[in-house]
Amino acid sequence: MTTPELEEKLLATVAELRDATDNLTDLAREWAKADHYYRHAKAIAYLSSEGKTVADKQAQVDKVCKEEREKAHTADALREAQREKVRALMAELTAYQTIAANMRADMNLAGRYET
Repeated sequence: MTTPELEEKLLATVAELRDATDNLTDLAREWAKADHYYRHAKAIAYLSSEGKTVADKQAQVDKVCKEEREKAHTADALREAQREKVRALMAELTAYQTIAANMRADMNLAGRYET
């Protein structure tokens, strides 16, 4: 890998990481909102349920809140997937930085780089 190629990869990864981080922020907000609606709907459903046992009440709550639960769980899964993408991009960036350090050391040994 040449120095210009490495520089191009570093800059592209930084840009992708910035975009992924922004997207993660948006997904975290969406999850928080969906989770809020789910918890609110769950509380209302539980208080208005007429089951005799806790299991009966929970079954009624699950039935009433299935859409809110699905939205919250889907938002959570998307947020977590994006978080993993951010971690992967950070690892990729670290790898490129290591390659850059190795290239600099090689050039220093060859007398082509001065600090």
